[in-house]
Amino acid sequence: MKDKKNKKILFIANTLTHHKIFNYAIIQNMAKKGFDVKIVSMIDSRKNLQRFTDFEIINWKLDRGSTNITKEFFAFINIYKIIKKEKPDLIYNFTIKANIYSSIAGKILKVKKIINTVTGLGYTYTDKNFSTLPIRTLIKILWTISLNFSDLIMFMNFTDKKILGKYVYKAKKFVIPGHGIDENFYSKNAADKKQVAMIKKQLEISPRDVIIVTVGRLIKHKGINEFAKAAVSLMKKHRELKFVIVGMEDRQNPTSIPDLEIENFRNNGIKVLKNRSDVREILCLSDIFVLMSHMEAVPQVIIEAMSMKLPIITTDTAGCNERVEVNKNGYLVAVGDHKALAKRIVKLAQNKEKRISFGKYSRKIVEKKYSREKMTEKIAKIIAAT
Repeated sequence: MKDKKNKKILFIANTLTHHKIFNYAIIQNMAKKGFDVKIVSMIDSRKNLQRFTDFEIINWKLDRGSTNITKEFFAFINIYKIIKKEKPDLIYNFTIKANIYSSIAGKILKVKKIINTVTGLGYTYTDKNFSTLPIRTLIKILWTISLNFSDLIMFMNFTDKKILGKYVYKAKKFVIPGHGIDENFYSKNAADKKQVAMIKKQLEISPRDVIIVTVGRLIKHKGINEFAKAAVSLMKKHRELKFVIVGMEDRQNPTSIPDLEIENFRNNGIKVLKNRSDVREILCLSDIFVLMSHMEAVPQVIIEAMSMKLPIITTDTAGCNERVEVNKNGYLVAVGDHKALAKRIVKLAQNKEKRISFGKYSRKIVEKKYSREKMTEKIAKIIAAT
């Protein structure tokens, strides 16, 4: 039997960005514990390689947004070959395609332990388009099969565990509230004040303005359209309200918002900031944070906004509703209900004391429940004990 210190772990995700944002601290922790750690993913950004100079990175030939059967078959064959060559003792899968392909390959190759993290149900469950029904049905079947090959599954909210977990029979199942955030980095004191001033100038913000911001990929399932509808309806009557969409383009996603719609948002007075690296500074100058997502696992950006002492308005849906304590740090509205969103925005915009009170409570929740240091150690212990 191998000594634990020599055990090899493959951390597998769709992209290196996923590892950078969510898994980096866990990867470091496991390496410090003496495990032989290797990282497997599509290298989607050369800049991300700089973050992982201490680790071997294996490029997974994967098209993240593809539904082409031939491409997906070769992606499976590629991950199979990687696992066969590396002979890991343990596989840690993160994101849907990694959950499916790596679990099936790992089972065939008799890998000793397989851990899956369910990072959300994605468009497979949120999309209601009839044309995508066959591929969504196939994904659900494959996902259910692959999760049953797991030894342990970590869900990020209780709704996902309820939906998927009932079809998984042998694996241990945990709910963890995400991977945590660096609450010291996401604080008003740590924000770059010069950058904050530059953004204020760019957005033409005056002292009397109330800034309402949403952050997320520019796809329909993030509720960008609902945010825009609420903004347009309110700006006609409330000139002091300024609405900002901070979004990353995701052309591979089937619900990606076309450029024409984005331009229409701008024409209606909404500020749209694409592909920004200064989200912390944008949150620092904001007064209210909104996320009208249709479904999430753990919306990292909500926790970041909470850490920046912002009141939260989000949807009463999986992942989002577990971050908000109603009337203490924010409000919940129904998915797609832009009218209810508009009412809640006005209620907070006209009550500065409540905004401050909610924001302080948001920060307390983060310090208590979402500290990255605490979450990393918790997850690392679960992995090590598997």
